[in-house]
Amino acid sequence: MSIVNIDAENVLSAIVEAMLPRFSDRKLGLLLGVDMSYNDYGYDTTGAIRERDELAFREQVSFLIYRPCNYTQVYLHLKPKTNKYTSPLNKDCKTWVRLADHDSCWREAFGELKNVHYKAWELFKNRTISGKALRPIDLSSFIRIDHQPQYVRINSIDKVYPEAERWTKEERFTTLDIKEIGMDELVQIKYKAKSIAPWGWRDCCSGLCIKGSEDH
Repeated sequence: MSIVNIDAENVLSAIVEAMLPRFSDRKLGLLLGVDMSYNDYGYDTTGAIRERDELAFREQVSFLIYRPCNYTQVYLHLKPKTNKYTSPLNKDCKTWVRLADHDSCWREAFGELKNVHYKAWELFKNRTISGKALRPIDLSSFIRIDHQPQYVRINSIDKVYPEAERWTKEERFTTLDIKEIGMDELVQIKYKAKSIAPWGWRDCCSGLCIKGSEDH
């Protein structure tokens, strides 16, 4: 178990800011995955005697980030009801739910990881260790980036319930058709801006574009 705690919301937000600037291509998204696993190996507090059956919990959470303007949208992948992990890049895994669409509060969408933590703890909270209640610190836990952040081409974004009223839960359900693309398919938008400094005009960079797209 790691002894270092990192604010996951700020870490993921920092990755987004570094990899996908605002005003990026209308067909470009960033896929982030987080692997969360918790294990009770069944040993007593000395670590020498096994006193209960091993119990494990694991969930892989996928977010898709979309930033075609000053607002940022965050989508959560809704996995098929199966014990087998299925990548959101799979052509049959298109169902997502929009967690955020805001210029600043989008970062709070990553609080979904807290919900997964609470879901995991429900599985372990009634266990005991050496005659005492099991605590979260007694679990072996690993929370890590599941895979390298991936750029994706968004072929389509469609509401599952197009007639649903705005701000309702049903209105947020979305189907996303996405395909992984490489860095060699992207280019950064560059423009000239005048600086108040003595050197005058300078090169500036804005969002990322897919080569050959309408936004390029």
